[in-house]
Amino acid sequence: IFAVFGISMAVYPAVTVLVESHPVTAGTDWNKIFFVPVVNYLIFNCGDYSGRLVAGFLLRPNNQWFIAAASVL
Repeated sequence: IFAVFGISMAVYPAVTVLVESHPVTAGTDWNKIFFVPVVNYLIFNCGDYSGRLVAGFLLRPNNQWFIAAASVL
């Protein structure tokens, strides 16, 4: 779990910073100051919430060997 969280924290901001407001030339404060941090925050938290929601609906398998093999992979 730590590796997944560490990798997502290392890669995620670098990818979402590439998102730009459209039109880029508009010189409002929203485009210059607030767009990247707010959208970055919203995308991360929506993805986090949806992942937790989906994980809550999935059932664990009864076979303990399958869980052990999947955790090694």
